Amino acid sequence: MAERKSLKEVYPQKYSLKLICRLLYYSGFGDYWYEPMDRSALEKRLYPIWVVISNGFLAFGIFNEFMAYTRADLTEKEMNDLMQHTFAHSSVYSKFVIIYLQRKRIRAVLKRFVEETRSIYSSSEIDKAATNKSFRFCFAMGFILFVTLTSAEIDGVRAHFQEDIPIRGEVIYYPSKNQTGILVNLMRFSAEFHWYYLVAIMTVADSLAICSMIYIEAKFKLLQLYFQNLGNTLKDETKNITEREEEYKKRFIDGIRLHEDALWSANSIQYALGTIYSVQIFESLSLLVVCLIKLVASELTLLRVIAILAYTTCMITLTGTYMIAAGDITHEASMLSTSIFHCGWELYLKKSEILPLAVVAIQRSQVPVYMTAFGVIELSYVNFISVLRSSYSFFAVMY
Repeated sequence: MAERKSLKEVYPQKYSLKLICRLLYYSGFGDYWYEPMDRSALEKRLYPIWVVISNGFLAFGIFNEFMAYTRADLTEKEMNDLMQHTFAHSSVYSKFVIIYLQRKRIRAVLKRFVEETRSIYSSSEIDKAATNKSFRFCFAMGFILFVTLTSAEIDGVRAHFQEDIPIRGEVIYYPSKNQTGILVNLMRFSAEFHWYYLVAIMTVADSLAICSMIYIEAKFKLLQLYFQNLGNTLKDETKNITEREEEYKKRFIDGIRLHEDALWSANSIQYALGTIYSVQIFESLSLLVVCLIKLVASELTLLRVIAILAYTTCMITLTGTYMIAAGDITHEASMLSTSIFHCGWELYLKKSEILPLAVVAIQRSQVPVYMTAFGVIELSYVNFISVLRSSYSFFAVMY
């Protein structure tokens, strides 16, 4: 425990990424951390069994929902909920499959992402600020997700008292509302637990993607700070001009290495987790349309309106965390060229040595850095609004 606390204090970004990877591991979705775990022989034998149980439970729950389409006793509200849940839950599970298939690539990316340039330059203030920001984003996402679940359960309680049907969150094939018994009640409880369990793991998977983007943003912030302080090297009067210029040139080249590492990190995280961005945007677009249709087509009560609005807010929050975190990367990367230009290269006497490096570095930093969904949709502040507008436009055309 003391060692873990020490890592949290010394390198909070590494601590949080390691924690997320460990949560995915204990959820039964494989190991994503590059450092080997100290596992006993018993744990190694039991873990594959746990993987089958965890994934089987999630997959069976989703299959049970799809089978509910064959039921003839569903109300209009239940059919609307079923359509929403089957699409949402299958999309969520596809995130888990994508992450699992990319686990080896994610391990390789995280190793360089976390360790590569740490010895060259670091800032505890930027590390802590990035970690605090990632916590706020993940907390907001997790909070709104479980508020949405709670509002759906409250609506289920309302339906129980007004319509005399069992309390339910998910619409499933078995058990139906007319069946009773101990086994039936256990199945109903497992169906309710299934939804919470699915969303809990989804929160962890989304946290991995969002934290990775926030820490890429921190790399570009670190670069700006690095080049802003670089000019002080040539003003150090304790050394002669030759020593100052040699140190400046060396540190300038180190700054280029830091920049290349930040660009590599952005490209590699995009390559490893970009499909999750695509799933999230597609899921948000579709489910926002479904929520709008439910809002105008269903018989509305106060609790039902609250449940629909909570779900809509959930989708907007999820999309917003992805879009804003990615947009911050683009913004911070665009600020880097100014920091390089004002890094003090004009004080370097042998400008023929440093000027070509400065020109190339500035040109390289002026290339926009984007995270994308489907390889074409840029995750940005502007496109966040565009996604919301597109959802409403599609709803207006279809309805």
